[in-house]
Amino acid sequence: MNPKNLQTYANRVVEGMESLVTMNGYNDCIIGVVTTFNGDQVIAYDIDKVIARLQERDGMSYTDASEYFDYNMLGAWVGDHTPIFISMLEEQHKEPADGAPFEIEYDEEDDGQPPA
Repeated sequence: MNPKNLQTYANRVVEGMESLVTMNGYNDCIIGVVTTFNGDQVIAYDIDKVIARLQERDGMSYTDASEYFDYNMLGAWVGDHTPIFISMLEEQHKEPADGAPFEIEYDEEDDGQPPA
């Protein structure tokens, strides 16, 4: 999904689900909605995008932004609909020109096993 479509999706998600807890000013960092074990739905944010936003908007260093994120966002509990934060895998996503679904290119050396 290109960035413009992702932003449109994020705005629709936020507008359509008033029960979801969101962070003001971070809609473009939303990567989806997760359904929890008990059936609640929560917003999922991309950690790297949130930290980058703190750096850009507030002029923080990466270290300061990471510490702020850890304490004030990741460490916040605001009820059953508290957002979650996801570290994205470093895979290369390609969007084919014909509009077909994404194809994911994996590292040739990846054997699918966790690191030793």
